[in-house]
Order: sequence, then structure tokens, then C-alpha cells
Amino acid sequence: MRECGYSIPFCPIISSNCPGRKTGRAVNLTRSPFSFADEKNSFFALACNSLGKDCCQVTIRGPLQEFNVIFADDNHPDEKGRERCKRSFVVEDEWIWSKVEDPYEKVQDRDHVPVILKWSVKMNLLGTDERTKLIIDDSGTSFHRVCKEGYSGNPYLQDGCQDIDECQDPQVKKRCRGTCLNTPGSHNVVTLSVGLSF
Repeated sequence: MRECGYSIPFCPIISSNCPGRKTGRAVNLTRSPFSFADEKNSFFALACNSLGKDCCQVTIRGPLQEFNVIFADDNHPDEKGRERCKRSFVVEDEWIWSKVEDPYEKVQDRDHVPVILKWSVKMNLLGTDERTKLIIDDSGTSFHRVCKEGYSGNPYLQDGCQDIDECQDPQVKKRCRGTCLNTPGSHNVVTLSVGLSF
């Protein structure tokens, strides 16, 4: 895999027994180039029956592309404790811990939280195309694709880079002393000269 960058969308909070809150849905990114950035996000469960005093934080390991939560009845000694509001989510570490000490305070009035997603493609999907080129950064860890000179468009789409007809460019027409012939990715100027010889 080649990591291309990061995106910051919002992820749903999955809830149970929380009046006035949306329940959220499972997240499935498996048919996309995205995964949760394991080094920048954590999984949280709030009001869970854990040793973490109603808060459980777990580090994400490896490329996580989907998650779902099933809330089971806990072994709380009273009915009220079993029916309390429970919430779980994947969230950006820096955001959840900024300006508050209690994560519950940060999310109690929210249905979504920010996450950091990695954007990556499998190396075998890069393919080769004479109209595009890969620009790899100095560290060799990320890249982006661009249309080669003489082409324009979206290099991430099949046949996304189309030939530019330079002969239609006013600047080329101005410099052209002869007949302009468009070629794939470039152009040629053909001049006809008539000579006399004795």
C-alpha cells in the first residue's frame, strides 16, 4: 500500500438508551481507499462496565476499515445502571483530549465526531498510462498523480487526462509560422517553402 494523505470527516456515534440522540450506524469503508488512521484515532466506549470508570479507550491496531458495536446488558447491580446511556465511536485523539479532561463532556451533545482517515491505494492499482505521471514526495511515503505536459483533466479517472489541442491556443497560433498539427501531448509546425534553383 502507498499512503497518499489524510482526510478529516465526521464519524457517527453509536448510542443505546440515550434519549434524544441518534443511534448512529456501523461504519464500513471496505469498498473505498480509506481506512481509519491507527496512529491518530482511538476507539471509545462511554458508560461501559469497564475498569475505566465508565470510559474505555482502545488503541486501533492496523488498517481499520469498518467497525460496529453491539451493546450487551452489563452486570450492573441495579436496573438503572443497566439502562443508562451508552455511546461508542472512533475519534481523533487530539480532538477528544483538547480542552477537556472528560471525553463524555466533549461528546454528550453530539451525533458525530471528527476522525482522521488515511487515503491509500494498492500499488498494483496504480497502473501505467502514457498521459499521467506519479510525483513522489522526498520521503518516498506519499505521492500524487498528475497529467503529463500536453494533457489536462483528472489523472485519477480512466482516460481522465485528455490531449490539449495546442493549435487552438492563441499564444501558439501567434507564434506559429506555418501549419500547426496537433499530436498526442504536443504539436508540430509544418512550414512549406518554395524555392527556385537555376
